[in-house]
Amino acid sequence: MSVEKLLSALGKEADLKEKTVLEEAREKARSILSEAVEKARDLDVRISALKKAVELKRQSLLLSHQKLRDRERATLTQNLIISDIFSECAALHRRFMESPAYADFLKDEYRRILEEMGTVEEVRADPKTAALLIGMGISPVVADDKIEGGFAAVTEKGTRKISCVFPHRLQKKWREAAPRFVKRIVEATEL
Repeated sequence: MSVEKLLSALGKEADLKEKTVLEEAREKARSILSEAVEKARDLDVRISALKKAVELKRQSLLLSHQKLRDRERATLTQNLIISDIFSECAALHRRFMESPAYADFLKDEYRRILEEMGTVEEVRADPKTAALLIGMGISPVVADDKIEGGFAAVTEKGTRKISCVFPHRLQKKWREAAPRFVKRIVEATEL
């Protein structure tokens, strides 16, 4: 075989190998590209799902935040109403203390305390109540500016005390009636 034929055969073989290598490279590139496109689609689907989940979570948080603000406003309104109720009760009690019925109320309360305690060693009362109790012949009565709207009776050498003062009575009545009142207040203030 001549050199020319040998060179021609080697050239053809090189061309064939080149074409084969190029075709394999193209096939490999198509496969890599196809895998990359598929991964990109999967990532797009995952990103889209995550975006939807994040948006749902954001909307849920906004709704929760709004509900919390509404509850805070309702609670504030309810607390203001309850505060107004307590203030109105205090005003009514002050008016009651100025009425003749207050003296009758004090007699009845003191009688009940005597029935429960037997003997009373000391009565501490706000100045108005102390004057009324002294006028009824009850002793010993001590006027005490710290006592608010009523009196406290002490017996058994100070170990037992019964309080008949407005704040304590109001709190006791409030504990009994609060659920009913609060339910009505909540119903009235619902948004």
